[in-house]
Amino acid sequence: DGHKDFLDIFNSLYSPMKIPVTLFWPTRMPDNILVTSNKVVCELINKNDISILTQNPYFELGSHSCTHKELTHIGENDRKNEIQISKMDIESYQSTNDISFAYPRGKYSTDLKAEAERAGYFSAVTTQSGMVGYSSDLFALPRISIDSATNQLAFKAKLSTLYGFYAKVRVWLG
Repeated sequence: DGHKDFLDIFNSLYSPMKIPVTLFWPTRMPDNILVTSNKVVCELINKNDISILTQNPYFELGSHSCTHKELTHIGENDRKNEIQISKMDIESYQSTNDISFAYPRGKYSTDLKAEAERAGYFSAVTTQSGMVGYSSDLFALPRISIDSATNQLAFKAKLSTLYGFYAKVRVWLG
């Protein structure tokens, strides 16, 4: 979501290890503040931070809409604006057409997938845990989430080849 603590984590861990990272950033959050689903107030990185991060070859900026609204709960025009304007914002920071989108709170539908594709995104990620394969839907990709609860052991496990197997078993067991 572009939390401010990402800067320290990226600079101390990912960049020195030369691990490519995609940060999905809501581009127009009022006052750079996000209230999580658990009602935790988080400061987000700002435009200056993004300008610095995009200079690093291991950093990629992705879209997380403009204001992180749950897109399945807003009108069609608002939904289009959240998706399209955010893509234009991201394009102003990096020169690539391969911009990915992350559905806010992981909520998506067939209509949202089609809207993200029409807006010209390369792909879109969900909050479903798992690995991407050859048959994966480019607009409903699973991902390996790294967050503040991920310790060093969990981080290593998530990067191992066994994680894909673990994610499949976890889904299968419910």
